[in-house]
Amino acid sequence: MFAGIKDNYSLGGYRKVAITSFRRVENKNLIYGDREYELTLANGIIIKNVLNKEEWELLESNSIKVRVL
Repeated sequence: MFAGIKDNYSLGGYRKVAITSFRRVENKNLIYGDREYELTLANGIIIKNVLNKEEWELLESNSIKVRVL
């Protein structure tokens, strides 16, 4: 999964950076269906972003859940 990051130096104004991990953040002020996530990117940047239902379903469908023993 990749995030499009605003970058004035890249072709088209955006560059793609891999999302290495994500965590859902509880936010009761969002519109129904939206979710807030904390995304850790491959370049070390951590951002919070609100995703609509289509976006977060894509994010979560491309990951696996692992249980630590």
